[in-house]
This record gives sequence, C-alpha cells and structure tokens, in this order.
Amino acid sequence: MKLTQKTTSSVTKTIVPKHFRDRDGSSQRMGSDAEQLFQQKCIQQGIEWRPSNKQENMIHHIDCYVKRKEDKEVSVDVKSCKKLARWHPKCQDKLIWIEWTGRSGHVGWARSKKLDYVAFEMLSKHFLMVKRQELEDFVAPLIEKNRGIRPNTGTDARDGILYTRAKNKDELTLLKSEDLVFLPSSYLF
Repeated sequence: MKLTQKTTSSVTKTIVPKHFRDRDGSSQRMGSDAEQLFQQKCIQQGIEWRPSNKQENMIHHIDCYVKRKEDKEVSVDVKSCKKLARWHPKCQDKLIWIEWTGRSGHVGWARSKKLDYVAFEMLSKHFLMVKRQELEDFVAPLIEKNRGIRPNTGTDARDGILYTRAKNKDELTLLKSEDLVFLPSSYLF
C-alpha cells in the first residue's frame, strides 16, 4: 500500500489507496475530504497541524497531530461521516461505527494506544472530538456484556454487539453519537 502526501497552497493532501471493496471510490473520497476539512479548520483557528507518517497512519491509526499554543501535541484519527451500510444512499451521524479489531485482526483504532483523539465528522461539518481512551473505557464493558450475541446484519451491531464483515477479522459496533458527546473530554470542533 502506498501512502503519499501532496501539498497544495497551505493544505497538505494525504492520498490513501482505495480499498478493493470500495468499488466506486466513494469511501476513499469521503475520508480524504474529511481529513482536508479537519486540516482547514485547524489552520483557520490557528492550531498547528502536521501529517503523520505512513507507519503511524497504517499501524497506529494516526492521521495527523495537532497542537494549540498552550497545549501539548496530540495525535488524531479523522473519521468521515459514515453510511450505516454501503448501499445506504446518505451519510448519517446518529450512529457511529467503532472499530474494535481491524480487518487483519490487529487492534482497531478504538484501542490504538498511540492515538489520543478521534475526530468524528458530523453532518454539520463540525467534528466531535473524543478522547480515544475514554471511548475505549466506555465501549469495553458494553462489548464484554454482549460478547456472545451475534447480530443478523451489520446495523444490528449496536451498543457493544460486535459485527464481523465477510472475509475479514474485524469487529465493529455502532454507538449513538449522543452517548459520545457526554464523555468527559468530548467537545465539538
């Protein structure tokens, strides 16, 4: 997999290869657009932004680093607004997909120890900033409680019920965005 970065004016564009199941490239475009929007918001608000390297992105799920003048630098994984299923016509932000285990069977972004924050794109074009450790602490007991339940479809995988896509080792669950808003360090950006 090749990960490259292109700089145009003051915006750095990260080009990530299209996944083979993303037949029309729409998921890749949505992700790239969300990352660019996040970068633009940082620049507009005077927040230092720098891209991650290939290893940080592919292994640790880090898209970029941000730093406010008075704070320390933190790592961020930017998540675009998602459809509930590939065949759904539109994105939504009421339910958010959480990756507990990645496609290859490795730790998913919700458990990536080197990741500080996850920035979830909302339909309003703001980002719900959630501290990754608080997210993991919130979802882990839900997953433990529902470990034996198998959903009939992906959209049945809610509140800690894990769903695995065909021919993958991933484990995903849906959480209500309103639940994440109330985590102690969450804020809208």
